Amino acid sequence: MLNKISIADKSIRNLSSKDFLNFGMHAVAYLKEIEVEGRVAIAICAADGTPIMVEHDMNAAEICARHNDLEPLHVH
Repeated sequence: MLNKISIADKSIRNLSSKDFLNFGMHAVAYLKEIEVEGRVAIAICAADGTPIMVEHDMNAAEICARHNDLEPLHVH
């Protein structure tokens, strides 16, 4: 097990800048509170910060992310 971890660790440390920017791009969605027309909403963003869509609450945003095979992560 330790050998597999050290191989993965070396792989991550050797990522190019471009690969690092794309890391997790198709695996995670960042969820953060925003204000839209005076109301709190939840922005669903790609790993690079690009907004994907907006939902009315955190639960709906999490469901949407998972429905699209993305793991939702909360940004504070």
